[in-house]
Amino acid sequence: MRDISDGSGRYAAANGGKRGGGGKDGGKDRERAFWNGRAADFPRWSSVDNAYERGMLETIRRLGADFRGRTVLDVGAGSGQYTLEIAREADKVTALDISEEMLRLSRLDAESLGVSNIDYAVSDWEGYEPEEAFDVVFCMMSPAARDDPSREKLFACARETVVVTGFAKSRPAAGLADMLGRRGLRPKEMRNGPEMREFLDRTGRRYRWELKEGVWRIPYTREKYAGMLRSFLEDYGVNPDSGEVEEAAAGLDPDGAGDFVVERPYAVEVIVSPAR
Repeated sequence: MRDISDGSGRYAAANGGKRGGGGKDGGKDRERAFWNGRAADFPRWSSVDNAYERGMLETIRRLGADFRGRTVLDVGAGSGQYTLEIAREADKVTALDISEEMLRLSRLDAESLGVSNIDYAVSDWEGYEPEEAFDVVFCMMSPAARDDPSREKLFACARETVVVTGFAKSRPAAGLADMLGRRGLRPKEMRNGPEMREFLDRTGRRYRWELKEGVWRIPYTREKYAGMLRSFLEDYGVNPDSGEVEEAAAGLDPDGAGDFVVERPYAVEVIVSPAR
């Protein structure tokens, strides 16, 4: 079973940079370091286990997006799970991500598959300045579209279609809420799907959308889960206690096998809007 990304982590990382201080550049540096550090354990494209991604793309096509023969900008492309699928249809895909290590893994997978129509750009969304617009701008579970200016930029960079997905609501990783609560903190609830639709309504843009619900079954080792909790806590400005983190991870592994599966219900909104 392939690891399914806990998408809420990406949003926590982005917003954590603001909480942790250090200014705008400091926040970006922290976000870059966070995702470079998680890249080795991040899910990768798989020819036999990419059913979730393919299902999402089928929904996106049904809602009106067409990648065939198009130029596509994949905002927050990560390790390339969607990039490689879209490249099968598109004329050219530009994979944009703040993490050079994520893009390195995506490039390795593309090379192993003989895929040569992908360009790579290491940048945060705010600082990215494309030379020309793309037919389709694709923003899948990325914190890039976190406010009105960043959402407007999606449309400014698109000629035909903007595709955005985001949580209808999110739940923190098991153990995280308790550890934050003991420090007087609360996990940030992500509802960037509804926030995107609210933006589209305010600006008078047409769109079609669909709610996708299900359960992610996420395999972990105890070490990997503890490492994820440490990263999230650090991103909230918390210096994690090793014993506390290990105890939380051990609680999910009552048999002491060393590996376990966490079930995470998800509710994701898929939104497709004409660019013009």
